[in-house]
Amino acid sequence: LVLEAHEILLQTSELPELEGVQTEYQSLEGIDISVTNILTPTAAEKIGKAPGRYITIEAAGL
Repeated sequence: LVLEAHEILLQTSELPELEGVQTEYQSLEGIDISVTNILTPTAAEKIGKAPGRYITIEAAGL
């Protein structure tokens, strides 16, 4: 998942943010939603995903 790849990259590089990537988090009725936008080709190469919008949905009950 792009969210996991982004988090691992931040941990291994010790950077507070990765330029060219925006992530927003939202929680609704026990469902966690994250929207990650990869905005630049450089960020896409570092994460290993194409530029674009990626949505991750996590629900404990599923």
